[in-house]
Amino acid sequence: TVAVKGDLVVSAAGTAVADYVSKGVQNAIFSKFTFTANTGDTTVSQILVSRSGLGYDTDITTVRLYVDGVQLGTDQSVNTNTHKITFKNLAWKIKKGETKTLFVKANVFATAS
Repeated sequence: TVAVKGDLVVSAAGTAVADYVSKGVQNAIFSKFTFTANTGDTTVSQILVSRSGLGYDTDITTVRLYVDGVQLGTDQSVNTNTHKITFKNLAWKIKKGETKTLFVKANVFATAS
């Protein structure tokens, strides 16, 4: 879910493939999305990501967003009740006609289940 001010198209970047992630991995790419501002400049204020699949929410220590190799927002944790990660107060600006790729990365505990 994306909270947006302006006209924005969001889509998965590539085909999602189920895969295993090694215990103790840092900044593993879990997902990526493209954001395109079509008719005007756009500001993204919040992004909500859901976790699903094998493993436990508590196996993931930190979740981060990256655009152009730079972290967007602050480190977040998975909510173990909702299985969601919320990034707030982003103020991420995408100019008219621009397409940006957002990467969702995470760290996994070395002792993950």
